[in-house]
Amino acid sequence: MDKIKKHWEKILLGIVLTLLAGGALFVVLEVPSIQAKLVEEVGFDRKNAFEPEDLSGLKALLARAEDPKSLRLAGPDHNTFNPVG
Repeated sequence: MDKIKKHWEKILLGIVLTLLAGGALFVVLEVPSIQAKLVEEVGFDRKNAFEPEDLSGLKALLARAEDPKSLRLAGPDHNTFNPVG
């Protein structure tokens, strides 16, 4: 009984680590069976799982942003500070 009183923390740590290792082993062994069950129920196909989105609008926006309009603030053809009227 005296040894248990002196080493109870080590015993508790050993029990916790054993349970943790058992849980990790359980997860490693159960994941393939759960994945197979999900594929069977849902019919998940990895080859057709990813469908790319339509990015044509974003590509057009990017092309428009890469070719900015020029802004003339001086010269005879500008109406910024001296409006014609």
